[in-house]
Parts: sequence; C-alpha cells; structure tokens
Amino acid sequence: HWPLEAQAYAVLDQERVAALTPAARQAGVRPGMRRGGAAAIAPEVELLARDPLAEADALQGAALALLQYTPEVALAGDDTVLLNVGASLLFFRGPRALHRRVAATLAALDLRVSLGMAPTAAGAWLLAHRGGRRPSRRVLTPRTLARRLDALPVALLPQARPRLDWLNDIGCHTLADLRALPRAGLQRRSAPDLLQALDAAYGQSPELHRWIEPPPRFERRIELMEYLEHTDAVLAVARRLAEQLGGWLAARQLAVRRVLLRLDHERGRHARPPTDLELALAQPVWQAPQILNLLREKLGRLTLEAPVIAVTLLAPDTTEQPAASTTLFPEPGGTAADHARLLDLLT
Repeated sequence: HWPLEAQAYAVLDQERVAALTPAARQAGVRPGMRRGGAAAIAPEVELLARDPLAEADALQGAALALLQYTPEVALAGDDTVLLNVGASLLFFRGPRALHRRVAATLAALDLRVSLGMAPTAAGAWLLAHRGGRRPSRRVLTPRTLARRLDALPVALLPQARPRLDWLNDIGCHTLADLRALPRAGLQRRSAPDLLQALDAAYGQSPELHRWIEPPPRFERRIELMEYLEHTDAVLAVARRLAEQLGGWLAARQLAVRRVLLRLDHERGRHARPPTDLELALAQPVWQAPQILNLLREKLGRLTLEAPVIAVTLLAPDTTEQPAASTTLFPEPGGTAADHARLLDLLT
C-alpha cells in the first residue's frame, strides 16, 4: 500500500526487502536483498521497517470498502480478502462487470492486488496466486475450475509446502498429480489439513468463513508517510476514505446527512489545531462517488495553512437509506434526490 506511486520505497522484513515500489525496482532494488546491499545499490531509495499494524489497517479498510458489493466479506490471512458474490452477480450485471468494479475500488485504495473468481474460496485464492492473464483467473463452473486447478503446481498449495521435497521425489508436481495419489497413503504421509485444503479448493468439502461485522459508527484515519502540502494530494487520500465509507453505509443500509473531513497538522512545538471540513447535505447520500464529488468541491476551495500529516473521515449523522423509486420510468427532469444532490454540489 503506497501513498505515492512514483516514490522509491522498499519495505524490510527481518532486514531483507519484502516489498518495493516500481521506482525502487527501477533503481535496482530486488526482493530478498539485505538492507546493506539495497542501501549501497540505491541510496536514494527510502528503506522502511515493516509495520504489521499498518498492513492490518489497510486490509481492514479494503474489506470495509468491498462491503458495497456483498455483505459477506472475510479476512482470511496472508493478505487475503474473500467476497461471497454469488448473490451479487445479477445486481452488478455479471461477473466481468463486478470484477471491474471490485478492481476499480481496490485501485482507488492505492492497493496492488491479484484477483481470482471461482465457485470456491480456496479455488479463487489459488487462481489469484497463479499469475498469468486475468481471464484465466476468473472461473464460473466447477468443471472449468477443476481443469484450471489440475494444471497448477503443487507448490502453490500452502499445506503442501512442508512435504514438497517428498512430493517432488515421487513425481507429484501438479494438483492433478496430488489428487491421483491414494488418499489413505497421502493422509498417513502428510498433515490432515492437506487433504482438507485440496477438497475445499475443488468444492468437495464445505468452507466456513467468519464474515466481518462493520463497526457501529464510521471513523477512519489514515496516517501519512510524508507531509501533504496540496489539496490534490489530500483528495487522493480522501478518495480512499470515501470508498470505505461507501462500503460501510451499504453494509449497514444507512445514508449520511453530514460528513466531516479532518486534516491533522504538525504536532509538538509547532502544533496547530486540525482543519475541519464539514459537508451538510440537503439529501442523504450513501454512494462513494457522490461523497467524493462533494469533497472535491470543498477541497478545491481550501487553502492549506499548514502541511497535513493525517486525514480522518467521520460520519456523525446517519439515517436509513431511502427506499428506491418503484416507478417504471424516471420522472422528467430528474428526481427530487437528483435535485438535492445538484443543490449540494452548487452550495
């Protein structure tokens, strides 16, 4: 999760490079490099210690934003977010359109992701990790899923890695080879979770997930790695928060009547009080693009008196989402809600 794509950053885990931006890679840094080697090759690259709390917060923010597509979202470890979209495909006009919407939301959060879609969660995870072209990572039927999984290397299955040397020695290189082994012998020679994971991926055993519960109130804060001195940069951060707010509102079936964007400035000796931007809406809204448009107008007329070090978005005033219009044809000239949104924008 990078605040500025063009900046050269590398993240260190146990003194080795675990992740890096494209700019750092272009400077010559590679995954697995030691701190000293990376600093010698590219002294201009900023080396950062891995921050598990920040990673967990970014993953939680992604899960919140994705609640706008399904109420069944789970955090599954290993930087994985699972979405049960079976009931959402028709509403979002099919798997391709939904895939594009999810990808666009995650891009708005400045996250680099790999997406997989399959009839099973474990199958989708494996397809997301296989690489290759995007269409091949999107599968809709169990038969096609089995064919795609059969071709995957057995090393892709985490539960197989402790016994990988033995599996390679007996000529078991793909998931198809693994499935062909006698189950009783495989169970004796490996941990029980290997067969369980294999069956779950192929849809031969049930999968249980703990869906996240959205918090009772929305208050999300993003701490910045560097000072922001221009409102365009603040808007990019606000966009991530607006996506999260849209997911939270969808999950709780709420609309917001007032939004507060808080910009924190320097602390310590040169501390300044935060700058608060309040949106009071004529009509409740619940979609991220509507909220972001109003924030864009508000920020476009703001002059920052001090650099920004953190951005917080709060939704202190919410109400139930209005029922959708039941008329067959829209009213001429737009609905009352459309007029209210235009009034908010003009205000």
